[in-house]
Amino acid sequence: MSGQSLMTNDKYTFENLSSKYGDFKVPTYKISIDGNDLLSAESLVVRELKIDLTCENEASGCVLEVFGAYDIANRRFNPQIMEKFFQLGKKVSIDAGYIKTVNVFKGYISGVVLRMGNEAAGIRVECTDVKGIMMNTRTTEQRTENKLDDVVSSILGNQAYNNFCEGTQVDSISTPERKIEVAGESDFDFLVRLAARINYEFFVCQGKVYFRKPMPLKAAVISLEWGYNILSFERRASLEGQVLELEVRSADVDKGKMISGIATSNVQMSKGPSAKKALQKLKKVVVDSSVGSEQEAQERAEVLLKKLNQSYVTANIECIGIPEIVPGRFINVKKLGSDLDGDYYILRVTHSINESFFSTLIEARLGD
Repeated sequence: MSGQSLMTNDKYTFENLSSKYGDFKVPTYKISIDGNDLLSAESLVVRELKIDLTCENEASGCVLEVFGAYDIANRRFNPQIMEKFFQLGKKVSIDAGYIKTVNVFKGYISGVVLRMGNEAAGIRVECTDVKGIMMNTRTTEQRTENKLDDVVSSILGNQAYNNFCEGTQVDSISTPERKIEVAGESDFDFLVRLAARINYEFFVCQGKVYFRKPMPLKAAVISLEWGYNILSFERRASLEGQVLELEVRSADVDKGKMISGIATSNVQMSKGPSAKKALQKLKKVVVDSSVGSEQEAQERAEVLLKKLNQSYVTANIECIGIPEIVPGRFINVKKLGSDLDGDYYILRVTHSINESFFSTLIEARLGD
């Protein structure tokens, strides 16, 4: 992947970025479609750009609101412009910043909406990362590979995907000794299901596909401060969907007995005993036929319960536009109070840019 990689342990300071970006005064972006600079077309104006990035199951994407392509005299959208820029499947690359820019999204045009209203005719361009292409395949087969990481690497090596991505990172996976089947599902569905089962992250950043162990980059990408560079902060604690005990069940067909593993939580969800009392009789049972041993059931139960409990506290953080902030990294907040300060794990980032303002909205949860 060319250019600056954002999925590293690099740490930034607000002051250094302010110097790099000229005090964040003039938002700038670059949009390349099949290698053609969209902003070089004199008649076209991008009034709004929204980039939605995530390290969760769904695909990342972006939306462009473009004006100036409609030929009023001939009552049609300019065919040359439409062919050059706004055809389904064209590659898209977007950089964002100020006096300098960094790549924040790579994908393809997945939707084009032509809009006619009281104002000027416009085009809404919807873009998706390579996960969107993965959703379109569907197969039933027994894989010949003996290791799950080889299966993942083979799937991601599909030439159809390579056209829209900038490489892959697949972490090694401990695999039980049994056949691996893909049963009537898309590559996307299989990889999402597998990632959930083994507690891996499956996402795309700057066009690179990651299938990795969770939260490997422990350094906070940046520290933000209330009253200085945090525009708004909201933290929510909820017992919705929470339990303190989770059981994973399967069956040993050969021995005719049930396989079970039970995990219990020691997470303190309230200062007093109220949360624990509310949840003490609740239990979640997960039936997973892929589990083949008591040890595997126990490990699976612990992974699922930990992931569930991590989501009981979430936060929304808004700051001035900072393209270096990406999902899959930690962010630090301070000067909010001892109960709120600390590191949060970034799940989603939305960059919103227009002619005069660039903001970044972060959705996060508590770290470990």
